[in-house]
Amino acid sequence: GFLAGWCARPAGAEPPPEIVVIVVPYGWAEAPAIVGCESSWNPNARNGDQVGLFQLAHIHEWRFLRRGWTWADAIDPAKNAAVAGEMWLEQRNGPWEASRSCWWLQAVHEDEVAAAIAARDALP
Repeated sequence: GFLAGWCARPAGAEPPPEIVVIVVPYGWAEAPAIVGCESSWNPNARNGDQVGLFQLAHIHEWRFLRRGWTWADAIDPAKNAAVAGEMWLEQRNGPWEASRSCWWLQAVHEDEVAAAIAARDALP
């Protein structure tokens, strides 16, 4: 169930497993859909001053610096996810509200698909 968020990915494309395991542990249900919509699972994605999996804006550089990292570390998937996870704990999905029309529908649809698969698998 963590493979939602396909907005910019080719049909049938799978997110890289090594990136999925970095995003999933934060207990943040919408995170995979947000990553899919924001960066198409590309840790090197850039859009203006926004970078990485969660497309973090340069205004959050201080979050990297206080960990002893630099802004250049924003493209490191684990570091980008760590900062995004911190932001989520503080603000929930607020920082990604602008892309909600993409990720919210993906997250809702993923839950429906997961429920349907679970129901199918429970059949004798």
